[in-house]
Order: sequence, then C-alpha cells, then structure tokens
Amino acid sequence: MPLPSRWLQDDAIALQLQEVRAIPSMLSDDQERRWFVALCLFRADKAIKTRLQHELAATKRLTPFYTWFVSLMFGIKDDPAAYPFSLSEREFTYYATTTFGGKMGDIEGIYHPPNFYKALAGDTVGVVLGAAAGAALPFLIPEAAGATALSLPGLATASGRSALGAVIGSGVSHLIPGGSWDAARKNTLWPRYQLDYQRRSLR
Repeated sequence: MPLPSRWLQDDAIALQLQEVRAIPSMLSDDQERRWFVALCLFRADKAIKTRLQHELAATKRLTPFYTWFVSLMFGIKDDPAAYPFSLSEREFTYYATTTFGGKMGDIEGIYHPPNFYKALAGDTVGVVLGAAAGAALPFLIPEAAGATALSLPGLATASGRSALGAVIGSGVSHLIPGGSWDAARKNTLWPRYQLDYQRRSLR
C-alpha cells in the first residue's frame, strides 16, 4: 500500500496519535503503523481503501488494536471533520475556516476556543429566564387586557395566555444563546487541528 514517506515518519505518526489520544505502544508492528497512516488517505484513495479493507478482513487477530482501529474507521466515516488527518488539503482548510474562522496558519496564536463553562452558564440563564417568563405570563396578563387591549380573544383564557407565554419564553431563551454544545465541540477540535497543522507542515 503506497503511502507518503513523510507521513510514515515517527514524528508525523506521533502527532497523528495525539489527535486520537492514543499512545505509540498502540502500534506494535510495521503493519499496524501502515494501517494507521492509511487512515489519512482511505477516504480519498479508492485503491488504499480497498487494500486496507482487504488486509483487515484477512487478519485473524482480534486484538485490542484491531477493535480500536475498526471503531476509529467508523468514527472517521461518520464524522470526518472531527479527524483532521483524514481530510484532504482542501477539506482541512474548509473545515478549519468554517469552524474556527480562518486558516490554521493565519489564526494560530490568535484564535482561542470559547469557554465551555461560560457558554453553559449562558445557556442555563437563557433557559431559566425563558421558562420563568413563560410561567409568569398567564398571571401578568389580566383576562380583560388579553381580550380587549390586545384585541386577541384567545388571550382571555388561561390556556391562550399560557400558549403565548410558551412562545415568548422560547424566544427569550434564544436571545441569550451560550452555545455550550458548540463550545465543547470547538474545545475538542481545536487541539486536533493544531496537531494536524503541525503534521501537515512536516517535510
């Protein structure tokens, strides 16, 4: 299976292993090293993909490495953007730009991933305020005001005012979007993209 020699170097493989939070001892022989590096190209190169699948099917060793490796392959297939080493140069630039706001070479040292705890606090405040506004609204809008001043007959009933409260509550919760899920994802991806930028810069 022909692979770029620079990606088979120890320092390149070490960076790739760091991306998936694995240790060098996971790769016990040359075949496992080649398989691991082949993940860089198996999405884009049909010949490498076919050869890798054939070799995996032929092996009779159901080792911890084999189980880990196959699960890693499925992870890359499901979400390639989360594994930068599996991206083409064009894909790497695209995902780095859309996720972090710029090419790695331009923003490294400038970009700082969002703080997960601040984002979570913002989400919590938004949800609490929204829920409080929705719960209080039926009591804050008198029946007469609902029916006359607002010219909405449906608000004269408690259920009508509760429905409006739910809508306004949902709106308030979206006015303060902390984005904790997005923050957590970027906190995870940012180190991976930094490491793979280093790997891609090796000569």
